[in-house]
Amino acid sequence: MAVLTFIQLIQYHSPLQFSVIKDKEMDFCLDLLRTRFVDLSLAGRELTRSLMAVCKMPKMKEFWNDLVNNPKNLPLTAGGLPQFLLSKSPRWLFAHRISTELEVKVNFMLSKVRAPVVNRYSDIFIKQYLSTPESELILPELIRFVIRAVHPSNEILGSDVLQRWNFILFLLQNCKTSQGLNNCMLALFYDWILFDGVENNIMNIEPATLLLMNVRGNSIRVLGKPLFVTLIDYLCKIALEFHPPTQVKTRKSVLDAIQYAVEKRVIPSFIPILEAVPEEARTALRKAFPEFFGEDPTAQRLVDRTNTNGANGNGKPLPPSPAPQKPSGDLDEFPMDTSSLSDPDEEVALPAKASVAKRRPKTPTLGKRSRSSEQPSLAQCVGMMAPSLQPLFVEMAEGTDDEKCQAMENFVMEVINEGQNYDMDDCELLARTLALTIKPIYDRFALPENLTDESFEDSVQSPLFILFRRVWEESEDSPQRHRALNLLAEMTECLPDIGFYLVYYVLFRKTKVIQDEDRDALADLEALCFAVRRKNQTTDEDAQTQYEEFVANCMDRCGRQDHRMVVHIAKFLYREAPRVTKDSPLFAHAVISHIDAWELRALWNLVLQRRLVMFSDKACANVVRETVKWETIEQTFFWKLFHAHELKTDSWIIELLKVVDFKKHPEAAIQVFESLKDTMYVEFNVRIS
Repeated sequence: MAVLTFIQLIQYHSPLQFSVIKDKEMDFCLDLLRTRFVDLSLAGRELTRSLMAVCKMPKMKEFWNDLVNNPKNLPLTAGGLPQFLLSKSPRWLFAHRISTELEVKVNFMLSKVRAPVVNRYSDIFIKQYLSTPESELILPELIRFVIRAVHPSNEILGSDVLQRWNFILFLLQNCKTSQGLNNCMLALFYDWILFDGVENNIMNIEPATLLLMNVRGNSIRVLGKPLFVTLIDYLCKIALEFHPPTQVKTRKSVLDAIQYAVEKRVIPSFIPILEAVPEEARTALRKAFPEFFGEDPTAQRLVDRTNTNGANGNGKPLPPSPAPQKPSGDLDEFPMDTSSLSDPDEEVALPAKASVAKRRPKTPTLGKRSRSSEQPSLAQCVGMMAPSLQPLFVEMAEGTDDEKCQAMENFVMEVINEGQNYDMDDCELLARTLALTIKPIYDRFALPENLTDESFEDSVQSPLFILFRRVWEESEDSPQRHRALNLLAEMTECLPDIGFYLVYYVLFRKTKVIQDEDRDALADLEALCFAVRRKNQTTDEDAQTQYEEFVANCMDRCGRQDHRMVVHIAKFLYREAPRVTKDSPLFAHAVISHIDAWELRALWNLVLQRRLVMFSDKACANVVRETVKWETIEQTFFWKLFHAHELKTDSWIIELLKVVDFKKHPEAAIQVFESLKDTMYVEFNVRIS
């Protein structure tokens, strides 16, 4: 442990002003490494990983060269580095690499923190542990701790609790240098490149596998580069260069790890990850793993054996990527051969103006509408669009902000305004293409730092809001409005935050555009909700309940996107849609689960000033009953806001007593006692056993 700790200190003391103490630390480590190497080898392969971070430093370089090339110079029986890597590190070692406080916090986040409150806890975690330049050095140790020491139960894996791969993604996004990112990726894939097929634990393979599956086709960038491409490039590089003499074994370890993940159903197939690899990264992938591109038994084992239909689901390896055939416009972002995306027997030759997309055979559906598990990629979708639309998608994907908006204007003119170009049969494909094209723009959508009239107006100058403007400006029975709403409803499959963005746009129109003050604020939101219900074939269910759930979901999406918007959006929705927000447990929880103390104070002030009404005397008991299921901090915030309303009724106490368990619900029990102590209910003798 002393050597591992001092190796980490050497990295902390890399700056020139610490050169003296760094030299002393290196001398201490080298002395132990050469004189007590056999004892230190008990630390296993984790010691090798730590040494790789400092092996290029002058004093360490000689020892590293002996370990790799001249093991006879060390008191090691035989084998050198390969034999050293066979020694697995004990599990307790990973917990000792981080502080006890940090271990407790990580275990808490991976066992208690649910999806709605992840952003709040992430901000706290960054502020406490990752806010300094030196904190980057702890990231690889955190990743190794999460992979090797934190193994959640099946109950947690199937819940909405923060998952390990998502936490590791959060750590990767906090890397500040390329060296730090490389160290983190080595920690992530370390169990892949050393996979030996003996005493396997799928929990050591799962995080990297799920991370690749979930960031593929995503716009997440780290240090200015797409994270998915960075991970694939690093995996190819480390497979070839980790230890050249054992390159064949390292490559086989990676392939065996992938096969093991597929066999254990961590993912149904590795093929979707391979298909998502862009053209520029395929060369490195083909060089490192030719098995993915040829008739090799290894590649056969990486597909989904249970799926015999669909693209690449028939047991065949991924074919080499063909040379791109570009339609009109620059389609570097979509390097695909679009000529082979459809079956020639199914394609019907139509004029470009006759349809938005190429015709596809209709598939009968039973019951609620179902979606194929193998959806076409963005490149495939663009290839199936009419030639007149393809350049518009390119502009929206690659152009400047003004060019993107102009492309959307042209799209609206051609698809929404001109009814003969619009076919309901094409709506699903068209919506998917549009949603995937503009999705990167809205992944980082946030409230302006300095909220002024000008910055507020600038924030709605993007393609999606142009489509909202068309919905807003058309009359209620306009066919153009119905087309736009149907398109937006289909887009929710790939862009589920659309409802929240529409609320944000309506807030802008109602507060900043004078001529819109008398318009029904949320008529478009209710119409979108109905369009989504019609798409999902759920119009026969209770409309009021579904609309309440839809609005609450919009509020929840708002909090996940940027908690600073919660106060503005909540105030607006409580005022404009009281029938589905006031006294609604769903909506109240969507608001409270995303706020911190600053937002609580803002909402509390609005309630005291009678500018915000969240609860009423008549129906507040509905919310009170549900709060016993909430988190402690959420209940604390709720009771602050609830008591600020100064309601005249005490009926909620009776309702709370019906559901409260004094052993399981201490937060609610405190509120009961607080309310009973100064009222007529004090005569009741509440016994807690």
